[in-house]
Amino acid sequence: MKKKNVVLSVLLVLCTMLVPTIANATEIYLSEDSTGTKTTEGGATITCPKNANGTIATCYIGVSVTGGTLKEFNVTANLKNLTPRTGSSNGINGRNEWTAKKVSQTNNSVVYNLSHAEGFGAGKKGIVAQITFDVTDPSAECSIELSNFTPVTPDETPNPKCKIEDGKDGQKVYYCENGEVCTKEEYDEKCTTQDNPQTGSFLPYAVIIGGIAVAAGLYVFTKKNKIYHI
Repeated sequence: MKKKNVVLSVLLVLCTMLVPTIANATEIYLSEDSTGTKTTEGGATITCPKNANGTIATCYIGVSVTGGTLKEFNVTANLKNLTPRTGSSNGINGRNEWTAKKVSQTNNSVVYNLSHAEGFGAGKKGIVAQITFDVTDPSAECSIELSNFTPVTPDETPNPKCKIEDGKDGQKVYYCENGEVCTKEEYDEKCTTQDNPQTGSFLPYAVIIGGIAVAAGLYVFTKKNKIYHI
């Protein structure tokens, strides 16, 4: 009996250890070019190619998904003798339909966010972004290391139904009865004729209040004036 308990305990520990591996079944790597000819996979080292005068260095971020679907993630780039380029792209551009942006920077560490509408499924591998840096000192050694790879769970919150919200640009956003964004005309046609619990409909309350008012008026009138029935 004791032996059986020991075996069960060992299996439980192994299962617990395997859970993070399955959940984060993605390898992130650096590449010297956009085709992934030479990468840091398997612990290999690379050198980000520089321009002719050695003042700009360019590398590529790639992912290899072995389980699940990767749609969005954050990753930190730890830099040595490198500074992210400034401008609208902040030194990072998405590749293969990935969207990339710089989230924050603290000293020599830069956090990037990358996302893809459909995502990369199991068995998918490819370059997801190009990163460009200014070399601080062309005569000194420079390097980049990726860390803190963190998959981001997408927001699955459904859109509201028959509701009007304020958009980011200050314009009204209309959601019809199926939860999809629609025009004001479609909203008026499909939503204003029904009692909507999210936005509320004043019409039923107006009918009730009006009915009460009419009944009260009739009551007062009959009290003040005798009505004779023939």
